[in-house]
Amino acid sequence: MARAGTPPMIVNGRRKFIFIANPRTASHSMRIALTEIPGSISLQHHRRNTKRRWRGYFTFACARNPYAREYSLYCYRLMRPKVQDVSCAAAHELSFGEYIDWLVEGNGVDLDGPQATFLGGLRLDALLRFEALPHCFNALPFVERKNRLPHVNQAVKGDWREAYDPELADKVFAYASQDFELYGYHRESWRPVIELAREDPAAASTG
Repeated sequence: MARAGTPPMIVNGRRKFIFIANPRTASHSMRIALTEIPGSISLQHHRRNTKRRWRGYFTFACARNPYAREYSLYCYRLMRPKVQDVSCAAAHELSFGEYIDWLVEGNGVDLDGPQATFLGGLRLDALLRFEALPHCFNALPFVERKNRLPHVNQAVKGDWREAYDPELADKVFAYASQDFELYGYHRESWRPVIELAREDPAAASTG
């Protein structure tokens, strides 16, 4: 995969926290809210920063259902100019299913890859869940009531589950298998909730 510009991370020297921005997990909204906390600065993300320079800081990120995230990435690429990068150019020419096939073949930019690849090797004290926002964000000890999450940069319109069928879901599950394993998302979580409840009550309550 080609390299792309990495989303900035937020570092706060007063409250001693670091936010790692995982793309398409409300990271833009959280960066906006966190920069309102006195002492916060925006820096280009680099793995050495989280390992050496700010040891002892509370480090956190956010994860999202891999099915939803891959569709959100695709929709986001459609919002961007074709000339921005190879992934944007491909999204404008391909259907969602074709785009996934293209990624599985090893194409795209590095930020299109599984979350486990982007976050792998980083020391994280907490991993928020996109599906639990804003409650898990508001529960952070340095977040005050005034630091509300804005709803910005939304790419998906409607229910992302409608973009999937069993064959496409199997492809995404194989492509992002580490995300499902590490972050606890159910393989069948692409199905509509009503259908899940009918087939597997335990699966319906998962991510």
